[in-house]
Amino acid sequence: MRMQLGIGKDAKVLCAGAYDIRDADSFGEACADLWLKFEVAAVSADGNIGAVMDHVGDGVAGALDGATITIRRA
Repeated sequence: MRMQLGIGKDAKVLCAGAYDIRDADSFGEACADLWLKFEVAAVSADGNIGAVMDHVGDGVAGALDGATITIRRA
C-alpha cells in the first residue's frame, strides 16, 4: 500500500515522503530513507563548519529527540 510517512517536531514537518509499505521490512526501509534524507538536509542547511560539527556530535538521533512519525495513505 502506498503510504505517506513524515517526521515532525515542534509542529514542523522535518522530512516526508511516499513509500510502498507492505510489511515490517519495507516500513523499516522507509524510515531509514527518511532518516538519511533528514541527515543530508540538516547538514546541508547548517551552512557553517561549527553548526555541522555540532550536528555530527549530537547526531540525527539527538536532533530527532521528541520527534513524531506520521503515517497516512498516500
